Amino acid sequence: MLLTDTIRKSTAAIERQRSMREDKEAADNYAKALKQLSQVINTLQSTVDCVIQMQSSGIVMHPILTQKTRDELNELINNCGMSIYEYNLTTDLVTAFKTKVEAFSSEVTITWKNTALHYSEGPKGYLSMIGGLTDNPSYAQNLAIEIDKAVNNSPSSTTIRKLVSAVGEANKITDSFALSPDIESFLKKVASQHATVSDLSPDIIRWLEKKKLKDKLRVKFK
Repeated sequence: MLLTDTIRKSTAAIERQRSMREDKEAADNYAKALKQLSQVINTLQSTVDCVIQMQSSGIVMHPILTQKTRDELNELINNCGMSIYEYNLTTDLVTAFKTKVEAFSSEVTITWKNTALHYSEGPKGYLSMIGGLTDNPSYAQNLAIEIDKAVNNSPSSTTIRKLVSAVGEANKITDSFALSPDIESFLKKVASQHATVSDLSPDIIRWLEKKKLKDKLRVKFK
């Protein structure tokens, strides 16, 4: 075998080996990008589910997903889909998609903190006033704790469901008391320990008797 033939065959073998290494590296990068994309898609789906649940339950009354954000997300989704079809998906493209999804998720979290507090503060406030007067004060107290936990947690389907359930139960309790403005004012004074004997008007006393709360009333000097 001529030396030139040996050199030519050796060179070809080296080129094939290099091509195989490059193909393997490309395949590994593609698999890595696909795995990252799957995680980003899961995050986006969870966030969208939260948005739908927040709006359907009445926690949020205004659109959270703006048209601008929707268009940007759709463009990135289309780019990733086309890259998968053409077998050239890269981690850089997935990272750009991930950054946008994380920004959207942060917006949803901020909206949740504000709207969940507004959604629950009324029922929780009433519950705090009358919880000790109910047949099961510990249950009322636990409801208030559940509301606080849900409001302070990050939004998720479970968190939203727990908040809606706890607020619904709190409303059932407070609705059963049918608070008039005078009674509400009296209970606020009781809750803040500023109620006095002079606050016990005939209407307040009748209400206490009707609710079988008269025996729970305690009077003491400061």
